[in-house]
Amino acid sequence: MEIDYKLLDNIFKKDYQVVKKIEGGMTNFSHLIFSKGKYYILYQGSEFANSTIDRDLEQKIQAVIYSLGLTSKNIYFDTTNGVKINEFITGESLNNIDNFSYESVAKLLHALHDKKIKCEKTFEPLSAMTNYLEIAKSKNILLDSSFYQMFEYFKQNYLYLNSFEKILCHNDFQKSNIVCSAHDKYYMIDFEFAMNNDPIYDIAAFANNKMEEGIKLLKFYFKGKITDDDYKRFYLYRMFLSLQWYVLAMIKSQSEDQKLLNCDFNAIGQFFLNNAKECSFQLINN
Repeated sequence: MEIDYKLLDNIFKKDYQVVKKIEGGMTNFSHLIFSKGKYYILYQGSEFANSTIDRDLEQKIQAVIYSLGLTSKNIYFDTTNGVKINEFITGESLNNIDNFSYESVAKLLHALHDKKIKCEKTFEPLSAMTNYLEIAKSKNILLDSSFYQMFEYFKQNYLYLNSFEKILCHNDFQKSNIVCSAHDKYYMIDFEFAMNNDPIYDIAAFANNKMEEGIKLLKFYFKGKITDDDYKRFYLYRMFLSLQWYVLAMIKSQSEDQKLLNCDFNAIGQFFLNNAKECSFQLINN
């Protein structure tokens, strides 16, 4: 995706440098910008992301979470095309840190969840999945039969999950969206999916790479006092998240994003399908 240099000229008064493209991510094209002694990050939403994400809500939630001191400042946001510029947090993504602090990650989540903030929209997993499935169908994408079996199991537990309170959550709280600053303070970034949800959904999202990382965060979040309901909600939401990312990856495998984002979406899809199967096994056998 081409950078809008006229936009950058206007914002930074032609005094800036595009340092590098930042690899990774399934919904954004990102670049590091340097201007007048400070770093910024430029996000450009993909066409698919802009058609599925509520940018107006994202902008509002970004401002709320910034006011809590949990993220960086946004200096530009175009809700029409998904272009945004945030101050860059100097530090490392947790994806690049081997021995990060689970206690600090849990405290970061509590700093958001304990406020019990509510916005105007609540995440509806069945509706979200239906939208993805309609897109997949329109592109003649064939999904594995095990996907439908696991999604049916999730739907059978939907009323149970809906019985728990919904508050403002990040909803994509994976390690790539958490930054440890140079001063060992933890921040969250990227609020494209943020809205009201079950707080355990955020913990399930943290298990995006490894299941055991989510389980460990669950223990720190509840200080070791975990109920059977907590475990059940964790595995149900982790299964749903994996199924959702599986469908999204299969959609993107048929789009130009496969080349633009330099991702093997077929391999990513298979990873998440296997992850969902692991959750299904835990739910049925425990």
